[in-house]
Amino acid sequence: MRNNKGFTLIEMIVVLAVVVIITGVTSLTVVQSINQATVAKDAAELHYGNVYNEARAQVEILRSAGYGSADAFAPVPTPGGGGGDTEPTATPTPIPATPTPIPTSTPIPTPTPSGAIVVGNYTVPNVTGTPTAFPGTNTVTEMGDGEYDFNAKFTIPQRSYPTYAAIYLPPGTIDIIVWYNCKVEYFDSDTNIAVISVGAWQTNPAIRVDYGGKKVDWKLTRIFDIVEIT
Repeated sequence: MRNNKGFTLIEMIVVLAVVVIITGVTSLTVVQSINQATVAKDAAELHYGNVYNEARAQVEILRSAGYGSADAFAPVPTPGGGGGDTEPTATPTPIPATPTPIPTSTPIPTPTPSGAIVVGNYTVPNVTGTPTAFPGTNTVTEMGDGEYDFNAKFTIPQRSYPTYAAIYLPPGTIDIIVWYNCKVEYFDSDTNIAVISVGAWQTNPAIRVDYGGKKVDWKLTRIFDIVEIT
């Protein structure tokens, strides 16, 4: 006769015990690995967060001291020529040995007998209608925030000394404030003329405009004169 002997109860219990032990050890290892990964992730985020904050603080210090803008990027052809895609490459900005600061005192605008405006040593040219943009300058306008209806970003030639820049604004301009890289020295809502001072090596000043006119006229905003501050 064939002997059909199966597993005994003790054998079944031993097998189940071994399975339970292996499962417990494996689960404990997985949980420990997850905890270690979480701790490492939190430590990395804290470290790189601190590095980012320190780097940002250094950049703000350099910008407030009058060093160049970080937005100097220009597209260049990929190696090999023949058209194709382009990729941005950083264009180094010359840094002066000692940045020339913008004068801390705000000059008092003085009307001349001819109706011109004088700010410090600078006399704003008289303009009729919409003046021509100063050579080498460009203006980009975009939707503003809050009470300021639009922002105006300017590109100007790089100079090794601080400058005054005369701005023509569209009719209906109520007021302006600084956005970055400049200081508002004068604004007249009757003539739509403003004067800003820009630090040495700065090429991208910007202002915010409180405006009551039509959006289509934002494009009239432009810099029409630039002179050295002496």
